[in-house]
Amino acid sequence: MFYSETAPPSDLEPWVHSFWSFSSPPDRADSYEHRVLPDGCVLLVWMPIAEHPEGGALLITGPRMSAMTVDVAPGDSFFGVRFRPGEARSVLPRQVDVRLPDLQNVQLPLQHLDSPLAHKWSERLRFAHGASQIYSIFEEEVREWSGAADQTDGRIRTAVLRLYDGSARIASLAAEVALSERQFQRVFRYHVGLTPKQYARIRRFRGTLANILCAEPHTWGRVATDCGFADQAHLTREFTAFFGAPPEALRAHVAPIAHGTVLL
Repeated sequence: MFYSETAPPSDLEPWVHSFWSFSSPPDRADSYEHRVLPDGCVLLVWMPIAEHPEGGALLITGPRMSAMTVDVAPGDSFFGVRFRPGEARSVLPRQVDVRLPDLQNVQLPLQHLDSPLAHKWSERLRFAHGASQIYSIFEEEVREWSGAADQTDGRIRTAVLRLYDGSARIASLAAEVALSERQFQRVFRYHVGLTPKQYARIRRFRGTLANILCAEPHTWGRVATDCGFADQAHLTREFTAFFGAPPEALRAHVAPIAHGTVLL
């Protein structure tokens, strides 16, 4: 199995974190129960399916507070766009009529919403072959949307950046963007789909994942200190909440997957 991410072109960087692909070889002996870890982002996912009437499934995945389990059969492929936290609401076309807070821990097939966007994308994607062709279609479509995008609330962009390492205090950050704490919580959740505290927890957790992929990993006690956890026990509790098991179990879980570029 292989997973890799690609950075977007510079003109799409304000909205897109990455394009990604995950595939399982057709000759793999069995299915793989993959756990997609929380990242604070909204994703659009294309899964080619030969027998599907539209050539595949087009899904929108909201931000999550726990891992999403996906059964990956031999020969399955997935391709996606990962939007930057706080940016999906401004750039997604009006046809995608969903509220981000309602998308938390939810994945929806866009075709079932009778979305013109879903049918347009499916018609283009069903004839694409390989990640490069699919990414090109993603880029063209998102570029078209971004030309008509609403201006993202600058206060939310500031807050997302300040919370990126999971260390900023919510009350101080609300004051920094000139909102009461209650207003800040409401506006942040509207744009991101998570509360500021939820997002900060996810970012702190994501900071530990480089140690999973590292050839010479540090001790988890050092990782806990470097990433701002109170102690190793705190780190382990967060791993259990987000992944469902302690850190070393995640290392074993991803061992069958060859990783290309990963943009944490």
